[in-house]
Amino acid sequence: MRAFLLSAELRNGGEEVFCEFEITNGDFSETRGATLSAEDFLKYKLAEGEIDAGLLDAIFRDAEVYAAFKKGLYLLGYGASSRKNISYKLKTKGFGESAAAAAAKMLCKKGFIDEARDAARLAEICTAKLCGKKKIAAHLFEKGYGQEIVASVIAGLDEEEMTENCACLIAKKYGGIPADRAEREKMFAFLMRYGYTGDTIKSAISLLK
Repeated sequence: MRAFLLSAELRNGGEEVFCEFEITNGDFSETRGATLSAEDFLKYKLAEGEIDAGLLDAIFRDAEVYAAFKKGLYLLGYGASSRKNISYKLKTKGFGESAAAAAAKMLCKKGFIDEARDAARLAEICTAKLCGKKKIAAHLFEKGYGQEIVASVIAGLDEEEMTENCACLIAKKYGGIPADRAEREKMFAFLMRYGYTGDTIKSAISLLK
């Protein structure tokens, strides 16, 4: 098999290079295009004319990763995402597992994904919705954030604010502490489902008495 670089065209303000290759194998011949980041193009030191056919697989792998990276940037335009979650989304868009993982890693390396920052912001949103710590943690795990990130975010939440939020939720839903014991038990179960611990709930009840 022989391979030739027919042309290389700078695009997207010089950030990427569209390459056109001719691949021949006996009587068979085909032309294939690949868009590389300018960084990858320079890495291969490509010039028009015949190139090492053994490079083609690596070139097309990098082209797929770059395409996945650009798709990831587009998806992040709709909101922050964890590395794990953006990798999953890229796979659902048709990218291979290896390319999706490499693109997600690149998005982190270039600062487009900052898991600590993004998880903290998501926790702030959940806190504003009066969620307790356990519900916030569950939501962060669901979004693909790892154990270390989640533990750090939860440890940073203010317990006094959690207590005040729990009291606010009680007042909002029940108008105060229910007088009936059965209703109080239902309230307690509801607050547990909302992510509050028993100690936080008791502290919130004390605030409302």
